[in-house]
Amino acid sequence: MAMDDSDYEDELVDEYHDEPNRASSGKRAKPGGYQLTNVLPLPRATTYSTQALYDQIHAGDIDLEPEYQRGTSCHHITHLR
Repeated sequence: MAMDDSDYEDELVDEYHDEPNRASSGKRAKPGGYQLTNVLPLPRATTYSTQALYDQIHAGDIDLEPEYQRGTSCHHITHLR
């Protein structure tokens, strides 16, 4: 009997969930272990109204054409197509 895509997805999900969770194993990190420093803060999710975005764009707080946009810095990619 042939397997369809959903059967393969189910197997992948089962394999993923069967892996042991090392964070909840009850063991603590060894003292003197590797510590991350100078890490970025976690992003915060937020929502803005259309009016608030419009006002920020017109006030110059949001730049819609910064110099690092792909349209200007990676224009050679479009020539390859």
